[in-house]
Amino acid sequence: MAQRTSIEVTEATWNPITGCDPVSPGCRRCYARRFAARLAGRYGYPAEDPFAVTVHEDRLTEPGRWKKPRHIFVCSMGDPFHRDVPFGGLLKMLEVMAEVNRHTYFLLTKRPALMAECLAAA
Repeated sequence: MAQRTSIEVTEATWNPITGCDPVSPGCRRCYARRFAARLAGRYGYPAEDPFAVTVHEDRLTEPGRWKKPRHIFVCSMGDPFHRDVPFGGLLKMLEVMAEVNRHTYFLLTKRPALMAECLAAA
């Protein structure tokens, strides 16, 4: 589900991949983990483990439905380069970003080594 956002540099969020686990002391303050806990059992967040790494196939095509160009924060509710993200799911997300290139996408990760590895293989 795409969300309008008040984050200054973006106009929307797109979460085809959600979930993560801690990798640094800063992760203690993770807003996404707290938000996922509030959504447990709803909107694609599992009831048992709402912050489990999950690829949401039904969300992959969302950017294609947005006609007006947007600045999009991708995976604000997880880390797309988490080791548990299936490479096929990540590849589909990257393909959508390449095909629907009227938008500007912002990707953040705490796993730059895995990101480099994945992008080299893509």
